[in-house]
Amino acid sequence: MVLAAAMFGMSGLIKHYFTAPAGFVAMTRGFGGCLTLALIMLLLRKKPDLQAVRRNFLLLMLSGMALGVNWLTLFLSFEDAGVGTATLLDYMAPILVVLLAPLIFKEKIGWKRGLIALLSFLGIAMVAGVFSGAVKVGGEHYVRGLLFGLAAAATYAAVLILNKKMKDVSPFDRGVVQLFFAGAVMVPYVLLKEAPEVAAFSWDTLQVLLFLYFMIVQTGIVYAIFYTALSMLPVQKASLLTYIDPVVTVLLAAIVLREPMDVFQIIGSVLIVLASILLEVVR
Repeated sequence: MVLAAAMFGMSGLIKHYFTAPAGFVAMTRGFGGCLTLALIMLLLRKKPDLQAVRRNFLLLMLSGMALGVNWLTLFLSFEDAGVGTATLLDYMAPILVVLLAPLIFKEKIGWKRGLIALLSFLGIAMVAGVFSGAVKVGGEHYVRGLLFGLAAAATYAAVLILNKKMKDVSPFDRGVVQLFFAGAVMVPYVLLKEAPEVAAFSWDTLQVLLFLYFMIVQTGIVYAIFYTALSMLPVQKASLLTYIDPVVTVLLAAIVLREPMDVFQIIGSVLIVLASILLEVVR
């Protein structure tokens, strides 16, 4: 699980250097990851439970489509707001799920979890640069990046909620179907908006290698590792370990990509990750 979470955390760094249009990357990541995961299932002799897939097909399709849109908005946020900031905004998703729980799952939040949610929103304001003036300095593109990041959080929250509503679907079956629809939902976007960019894109050796790595390793193989670990660990421990992802991403963004972070943004980053972890352990 640690390996999978750390590798997930490298997605922003890889996308930074893989400069193909965001929708095209999301589309090929979905289809390539789906095919790779299906081949891994074949090698591991894991038989798909077609009846379970049929029973949950609508939820699988919708969650897969939400995952594709999540990738698109996250990649667009990378471009305008930076990899670190975009990733932290995306990790607001668990907070949104908690806030929506009373409406969707009829669950009570409780004052402790409500306070943690408020703490996370303070963290978001600090990361966004509300207190330090980064919003004004970044201008229109930065604000657009923040909005894309929040859209990524909303769509990822939808994925989490839809997953929670599914019953008796194995992680591998879920992954194959969701990744397929994550790619499929991007096809119209790519054809209507990105076709000229994709046609003109320069495929040098580095771009081809990053393209293949993103599809096969970063998606298919990493998801296989993640799902295998998920079946071997207690749910809460697995959930906590996934927060290695944003920590790795923010560190790589700061060290490798040299993305600047002021004191407020550093404190905000800590608040967001801390709040998300606390939500896993406080009931």
